[in-house]
Amino acid sequence: LSEKDRHKTAFADGFGNLYQYRKMQQGFKNSSAIFQKGMNIVLQGLINKVCFFYLDDILIFGETLDELKKNEQTVKNCLDKFKLIVNDEKSIWGQTEIEFLGYKISLIRFYQLKVVHLVF
Repeated sequence: LSEKDRHKTAFADGFGNLYQYRKMQQGFKNSSAIFQKGMNIVLQGLINKVCFFYLDDILIFGETLDELKKNEQTVKNCLDKFKLIVNDEKSIWGQTEIEFLGYKISLIRFYQLKVVHLVF
């Protein structure tokens, strides 16, 4: 958060101490939209060509394993340029099938994992 906007996040504890955030916190009214817009800038030129993303989940793809590895490195380089860190413990690399945003995606098919029917 810029210095001039930090006061907008100020809050007090029960002891008269005043605090304000230095970084955007998830859960703020517009934090998801702002983060999504930022990722559009970071991954500009790669979206729908080598990757899809939703907030902090990035799906990188390629037609061959070599192309996939190249695309993974390209995305990592873009993230590095903006000082964004990839948590390798939470990352899954080089897969031929993966679950992403409630869908199972593979080389052969793409299908929804959970189907919910709403009745009014």
